[in-house]
Amino acid sequence: MFNENDMVIAKKALAKEIPAGTKGCIMLVYMKPAGYEVEFFDEDNNTIVFPNGDITLGVGLDDIDIMI
Repeated sequence: MFNENDMVIAKKALAKEIPAGTKGCIMLVYMKPAGYEVEFFDEDNNTIVFPNGDITLGVGLDDIDIMI
């Protein structure tokens, strides 16, 4: 399980804007069901903004890995 503010990396493509390998930061942890709201960053460390204006993406435990 991850914690808020953990830096993570997408294990697979999660959206058109989030290819595998995209780095992000956990903004919110959901306990039941387990999941996370993650803010992802582009290669210039800018927040990725989705077409609907959202800046976070809900993901599951199998979607991300901790950055080392």
